[in-house]
Amino acid sequence: ALPNGDAKLVDFALISFEEQIRLIVATDILVGMHGAALTHLAQLPPWAGVVELWPKTRDMWRCFEHLAEMTGHAYARWELRDQRKFRADKQGDYTEVAVGELRDIMAPMVAGVHERIAQFEAGTLGHVE
Repeated sequence: ALPNGDAKLVDFALISFEEQIRLIVATDILVGMHGAALTHLAQLPPWAGVVELWPKTRDMWRCFEHLAEMTGHAYARWELRDQRKFRADKQGDYTEVAVGELRDIMAPMVAGVHERIAQFEAGTLGHVE
């Protein structure tokens, strides 16, 4: 699913839990803003990776990084450096993600997931020799 990059933008608040799981189990790389929806990473395929988007540089829990580590998934994080691109109001938080910065994180993640898929198909993913 990765060679030519098929991406879907999904708002989990608008779909059923069943549909969320159906999407997650077919996902190679989950990209999401720091928040509860990232707990879905526990249902990703074994070769999958997670890119967590951090809207702030302070007061952030590393729980999804730890969950990715515990479940054996590749993990990368993007952090907002310019706090002028973050705002919060009564409706929620809003973060402008720099596409170029995200691209810099995604390239090695895609390559790594390609390698993990090959390891999975060879039966060596997670095995230490």
